[in-house]
Amino acid sequence: MYKRLASKLHPDKEQDSKLKQQKHLQMQVLAEARRDKDVFAILQLYLTHFDDDPTFDKATLANLLPLLEEKVRNLNAEYRALQHNDQIETLVWRKFKARSKKMVQEGMEAHCHELDCECAAIDGFIRDCTTVKSLKAELRSRINDKNAFYDPFSDFEEIFKMFV
Repeated sequence: MYKRLASKLHPDKEQDSKLKQQKHLQMQVLAEARRDKDVFAILQLYLTHFDDDPTFDKATLANLLPLLEEKVRNLNAEYRALQHNDQIETLVWRKFKARSKKMVQEGMEAHCHELDCECAAIDGFIRDCTTVKSLKAELRSRINDKNAFYDPFSDFEEIFKMFV
């Protein structure tokens, strides 16, 4: 498969400069796939450029199976890593994943609405805090809200009376 692809994709066989550039890029992908023993990429390229279905003998299949299984393991590991990191792509995926494009769109629109509301609140805060004194009061209020915590035992007697 590699030899047939290399023969078909070799850029020196092309006269048109645009097609020559495309074939050069495809040839780089093919060479990288061969170097990395990426059977899946070679097979995809082959099926893209040739109409015949490749047939493999038992020995070839026996050699391909471990390589394809390794590719599946690597893809699964990449998928798990993408699901559980804090890169921007993962955060966006987590925030907006849905079962359909319509649901994704609705989620994005709702998020945009939330952002608009937050911006309006910030604008109002900026308009209202015209002095250092008002800014200090607002910051003190936020600190107090942050330090205030709910005491789960404060209502214990009332809850205990309900059960007794």
